[in-house]
Amino acid sequence: MPISFLPFLPDDDDATYLLESLFAESCHVDIAVGYLKNGGLDLIVEPLRRFLEHHTLRMLVSADPSQTDGEAVRTMLDMSPDCVRFFDVELPDRGIFHPKTFCFHTTTGVRVLLGSANLTEWAWKRNIEFNCLVTESPETRQFVRDLLSHFGRLWDLSSTISREALDWFIEKQKGVKIMPTFSEGDMVRSKSCPELGVGKVLEVEEVGGQKRATVKFPTKPEFLLFSDLVVDMAPMQWLKSYVERHAWPATEPFDLRTRARFLEVVNKKTGALTRTRVDVLPHQIVVAHRVVTSEPMRWLIADDVGLGKTIEAGLIITALHTKKKAERVLIVVPAGLTKQWQEELREKFGIKDFIVFRASHLKDYGTEPGEAWKRLPRVIASMDTLKQDGIRETLRDIQWDLVLFDEAHKLSAYREEEGGDVERVKRYRLAEVLSHQAQARANARSVANPNVGAMLFLTATPHQGKESKFFYLLNLIRPDVFKDEAAFEQDKRRFLSEMVIRNRKREVTDANEIALFKGLKTQQLPVVLTKAEQDFLSNLYDYLRQGYRVAASGKDTERAVGFVMTTFQKLASSSKAAIGHALQRRLEALTSKRKPTATRQRKLSPDELDKRTEDESIADHEDLVRRQAFFKDEVQQLRQVLASLRKFKSESKFNAFIKELRLCLKGNTKAKVLIFTEYRETQKFLVKELSERFGAEKVVQIHGGMPLDEPIALSASAKCRETKMQSALAFNKGDAQFLVSTEAGGEGINLQEQCHILFNYDLPWNPMRLYQRIGRLYRYGQTEDVQVRQFQQEGTIRITEANGQTRQVPILDQQISKVLGDCITRIVDSLAAINPNESPENIREFLLGELVEKFSFEKAYTESVKAGDPNKAGEMVEKELRAFIDTKQKFDELFGGLGGFRFGDYQSIRPEATMKDVQSFVDLFLKSRGGSMTLTDKGCYRVSVPSEVCSIQRKVRARYEPVTFSREVYQKEPNAHFLGFGHELLERIVEFCQDPKFEGVAAGRTVKSKEWKGVEGLQFNWVIPLRHDSTVVEEDFKTVFVDSAGKVRPDIGNALRLLPSSGKLSSTPRFLTVEFIDSAHETASYEADKAVKVLLKSYRKRHKATPVPTPEVFSVAAVRFI
Repeated sequence: MPISFLPFLPDDDDATYLLESLFAESCHVDIAVGYLKNGGLDLIVEPLRRFLEHHTLRMLVSADPSQTDGEAVRTMLDMSPDCVRFFDVELPDRGIFHPKTFCFHTTTGVRVLLGSANLTEWAWKRNIEFNCLVTESPETRQFVRDLLSHFGRLWDLSSTISREALDWFIEKQKGVKIMPTFSEGDMVRSKSCPELGVGKVLEVEEVGGQKRATVKFPTKPEFLLFSDLVVDMAPMQWLKSYVERHAWPATEPFDLRTRARFLEVVNKKTGALTRTRVDVLPHQIVVAHRVVTSEPMRWLIADDVGLGKTIEAGLIITALHTKKKAERVLIVVPAGLTKQWQEELREKFGIKDFIVFRASHLKDYGTEPGEAWKRLPRVIASMDTLKQDGIRETLRDIQWDLVLFDEAHKLSAYREEEGGDVERVKRYRLAEVLSHQAQARANARSVANPNVGAMLFLTATPHQGKESKFFYLLNLIRPDVFKDEAAFEQDKRRFLSEMVIRNRKREVTDANEIALFKGLKTQQLPVVLTKAEQDFLSNLYDYLRQGYRVAASGKDTERAVGFVMTTFQKLASSSKAAIGHALQRRLEALTSKRKPTATRQRKLSPDELDKRTEDESIADHEDLVRRQAFFKDEVQQLRQVLASLRKFKSESKFNAFIKELRLCLKGNTKAKVLIFTEYRETQKFLVKELSERFGAEKVVQIHGGMPLDEPIALSASAKCRETKMQSALAFNKGDAQFLVSTEAGGEGINLQEQCHILFNYDLPWNPMRLYQRIGRLYRYGQTEDVQVRQFQQEGTIRITEANGQTRQVPILDQQISKVLGDCITRIVDSLAAINPNESPENIREFLLGELVEKFSFEKAYTESVKAGDPNKAGEMVEKELRAFIDTKQKFDELFGGLGGFRFGDYQSIRPEATMKDVQSFVDLFLKSRGGSMTLTDKGCYRVSVPSEVCSIQRKVRARYEPVTFSREVYQKEPNAHFLGFGHELLERIVEFCQDPKFEGVAAGRTVKSKEWKGVEGLQFNWVIPLRHDSTVVEEDFKTVFVDSAGKVRPDIGNALRLLPSSGKLSSTPRFLTVEFIDSAHETASYEADKAVKVLLKSYRKRHKATPVPTPEVFSVAAVRFI
C-alpha cells in the first residue's frame, strides 16, 4: 500500500525506531516542523549525526522563540551549516508556522511522514498522535511532487541563520516564557496594542479554557489573553548584563530600533515623512497635528481659499491610517467634486483605495439595507446622492472611523424667527445621521477597537450672516457643547477655539518664515476691433436680443432658447473659431435633412459631472442642434451673422496675443507660458496656431476629456490617449514651452515650477474661476512675480431696438466685465478701510465665494444684453454684495479671536528628520538583513526585500522598482514607489524593527565625530506618550546624553538619534559600572520630566483635556566618540 496509517502511543519506541530506519535508507531529507525542542532532537541526534556525515538535510523551523529551541538549532548547525532555516514570513491574523512533515529521499523514490507530530519529546514519546507514511508510487507521485515543490518555495522564502542571529535568538529566548504563563507582578506589553505601553500584571485567571491577565497600564487596567502578552525586556537590564559579561552585541539592531521609533514619532507629529507628492507647508502640518492629537477629534477647518484644506485632510487621513485608526472613511462632497477628490488623494497622497459611490452599489454589493456600506471601507460620495431618503436611511446603523464633509456650509439648518420651527435641508439631515454614528463610534472605543469616530468639516465660509445657521453647523460637530441657541450666543467665543481652526493667507509662511505668496501683476491689453469685427458683433447681438425676448415670453422653449443665446454670447467673447463652430452647428440643425448629433451621447449623473469643465464643449450641446427654430426668421439671421463672420480672416485679439507673446519671449526665448481658455474650439485653434509658429513638440494641452494619470486606449489598435499629468509633467520638466488649458487645469494641477506668465485668452463669467486659474501659478513654490495678461476689446457695436431704432454702444461683454470688476473692487476697498488687518485679496476671495454661491453671473450678463446696458449687471451685483458686508463684519468679529497660524506653533513640532534620514534608515536595514538597494537612474533604486519582512497580509513584495525617497523625483515619476510613511514596505520595516522580538534595546557603540572625539557616556532614548484613556493622543522622542562625568550634554543628545554607529565597543569603558548606570538613569529621568512638562504645556495650550504622560526608556547605549 502506498499509504500506511501510523499511530504514536505513549511510551512506544516504535516511532523513534521508524525515524532511525528512514534516515538509514535515505540520501536526502526535508523536514518542516512547527515545534522543534531539545527533547525531540535528543531522540534522534545520533542517527541524525551519522546521516549528516555523508548526506544532506534541509529543516524549516519557526522563528518564534516560543516554538523553537535555539540550542536545538545550534546543535543542528554544528552538525551541518545551513541545514536549518527560520521561516519568518509574517502570516495573516498572527497565524503561525505549523507543519509536521518529514520527506525522506531514497534511491527508489520519496517517502513522506506527515500527520500531527512535531519534533518534540512529547509528540514522539508521551502524546497520542495520528500520522501516515506515504510512499511514492504512480498513485501518489503528483501529491509528492506538489508537496516537495511547496517545500522548496518556503525554503527560498526563509532566512539563513547566522551565528550572530542565533546568539540573539537564544539570548532573547531566555526572556520569553515558552508556554506563555504570567504571574502577578510581571511587567508586560500587549502585542496587538503596543501603544498601551508597559503594564503590570495584577491578577491571573482562566476563563473558558483560556488564561488571561488583568494588566494595569499607565491609564487604566485591561483584560488581555496570555497569547497577546509578552514580557517587557527592560533596556536597563540588557545594558547591565552586557557590562557584567563584558560582551557587546552588533550595533545595527540598536541603530535600526532607535531610528524606526524616532522617525515614526516625527511623522505622527507632523506628517512630514508621508508619501505625499506635495511639499507640505507649516500651517498644514500644524492643522493636521492639532486635529490628530485632539480628543475628541471633531473639527471645522475654515482656512482661507487656496491654503490647501484638501492637503490638510489628506495628511489627517494618512496619519490616522498609519495609527490604524481610519480603516473606514467616508468623504461627502458636493456633486461634481467626487472625481476631483478621488484624483487628488491618489495623485497627492498615493491613496488609491477610495471608490466613488453610486446608488447602484447598494444593489451590487448586497440585498440587505446597508450591506453595501459594510463592504465599502473607503468611499467618496456626493451629498446630493446620499441625502436621498432611501439612501440616507441605509447609513443609520453604519459606523465610520472618519467622516469628512467638504463645502460644509451647504449643510443648512436654521430658525427663521425666535421660537419658530427649525428648517433642516436634506443635506443637514444626512449630516445628523453621520454625526450621531461618529459619536457612537467614539464612545465605543476600546483597546480592541481603538478607532476614534472622527468628524471633519471643511469650508472657507462657515458663517454666512445667520447666527442660527452657524449654531446648527457647529452642533453637528460637537452636539455636547451647546445646549441650545441661547447657550451658544453666550459661550460661543469661549468654545470656538476647541471646534474651529482658521488660517489666513496673510499669516502663513514657508518653513523659513518667509511669506508664501510673491507679487502678482495683472495687465489689461487693449484690442481695437476692426470694422468688420464690430459689424459681426452688431449682427450677433441683434440675433441674441431677439432670442432673449423669446426666452422671456414664457413659452415651452424658453429654457432652451435662453441657454443657446447665453452660449453664443460666451463663445463670441472667446474666439472666431468657437462662435463660428457653434453658429454653423445651429444653422445645420435647422437646414440639413440629416439629423445632427450632439457630442454628449448620454446624460451624466451628478457624480460624474465635473463642474469645472462642463462648459468647455458647450458648442456641441444638444440644445444647439434642436431642429425647431426659436423664432420666425432665425435661419435668415444666422446666415447673416455667419456671412459677417466670414468677412474677416484674422482676429484682432489673436494678433494682439501673438504680439504680446513675442514681447514676453524677447528677454527669455525659453520662458514658459500658460494659456487659459474656457472652450475646446478655442483651445484647438490656439494649439494649431502655436504649433505652426513654434513647433508641435513645444505645445501641450489639458482639457476635461483627458484622464488624470491613467492612459485610456481609444481602440484595440489605437494609441493611448494622453493624460493631464503627462501634459503637466512635459510643461513642468521643460519639454514643452506652451500649455493651453481649459478649466480642467484650473484646479488640482500645479504649474508654478518653471512658469510665471499667464494669458487669459478669454475671461470666465464666474470670477472665482479666474482666481483658480491664477492659483496654478500664484502659489507656494513660485519664485517670480506672476504676470497675468488678459484682453480688453475696444470699439462699439450697433444695437437695434424692438421699434427698429438703432444706437451705438460699447462692446457689451467687455463693458459688463468692467462694470462688475469696478463694483467688486469698490466694495472690497470699503471693507478694507473698516478692517485694515485684512488683506484686500482675502476680502475679495471671501466675497466672491459668497457671491458664487448665491448669485447668477449668467443672469447679470443676459439681463444687461437684453437691456443693452452694462450698468444693469453692476446694479445687480452691487445690491447682492452690499448684503454681504454685514455677513463679512460678523464673520470677522467672530473668527478674529481664533489666532490663526503662528510660526511658533510650527517650530514646536518642526520635523526633526527628513526623507534623507528615511533613506539612510532603509538602506541600513536592507544591508544588515540580507536585502539590497541599487541605484538605477533618475534618482531611483531597485530594492530587494529580505524574506523576513515579506508579508502576504501587508502586501509586502520581495522586490520594488523604481523606488525613490525624493518628492521632486516622485512628482516627475508618477509610477515610482515613494518610500514615505503610508507605503507598505516602510511601514513593515518600521514595525519589524520595533517588534518585541527584535533586538537592539541596548548596545555599546562607537560614533565618529571630530567635535566630540574622546567623549564617553550613556545615551538614553526616551519615548514620551500622552494618553487619554487608552489612546495615545500625542508622543515625543527625547534623547538624553549623560557623559562619563555625569553631566547632561544637550548638544550631543540632539544629534545622536540619527548619527550612525561606526562599530561596537571592543571593551567596556572604565567609567561604566552598574552604579554609574543607575546614577545616569536618574539624571536622564530628570531631563525627561522637563520634556514632559514642555509637551503637556504645549498640548494644554491647544486642547482643554489633560492627558496622562507615561515616559519610558525605549533604548539605551554606551557611547564612545572616536
